[in-house]
Amino acid sequence: MSENISQNPTTVEILLSRFIDGEDEAYSALYVIFSKDLYSLGLSFRCSTSIIEDAIHDVFVDIYSRRKLLHQVRDFKFYIFASFRHRLIYLLKKQAHFVEFEHYIEKELKDDNQQEAWISREEEKEKMDLYHMVMNVLNHHQREAIHYRYIENFSYDDISALMGINVQSVKNLIHRAIKKIRRVYS
Repeated sequence: MSENISQNPTTVEILLSRFIDGEDEAYSALYVIFSKDLYSLGLSFRCSTSIIEDAIHDVFVDIYSRRKLLHQVRDFKFYIFASFRHRLIYLLKKQAHFVEFEHYIEKELKDDNQQEAWISREEEKEKMDLYHMVMNVLNHHQREAIHYRYIENFSYDDISALMGINVQSVKNLIHRAIKKIRRVYS
């Protein structure tokens, strides 16, 4: 239920406005709406539940004590999540658990980045192999026109000026090249 309400900015805005005006029930409702989502976010940090609960408590105490300043907040959901994240990281650093977390994250990011880089290189190699294979079935003018149009994203007018032929000839050249590619690779 809290997920549906937290996704509805109007409900949150109304409750926030009522809370700023001094209504404690609205404060309680905001707590109910966001505490479960904040707790879930905290679990992703792989820290103790007591630290997560402390961070949630600290954020809501801070919100309560600064209620009159909350009218300046444009997006309360973003604000509360950012506040929670900052508070959680502060508590983790304070209790020296952050060193393990930071090391874990750095290792995960490094592993992910290496894997992503390898995948990216392989995909690029496959694209280039396919590009060269396709381009080898075309004559020089067709390759040039296809390259300008689909690799460099030039307009037909630009290709016409570059190749020194009229626009209709460029369109015909590209059309014939595509037909030839389809015929060879179908």
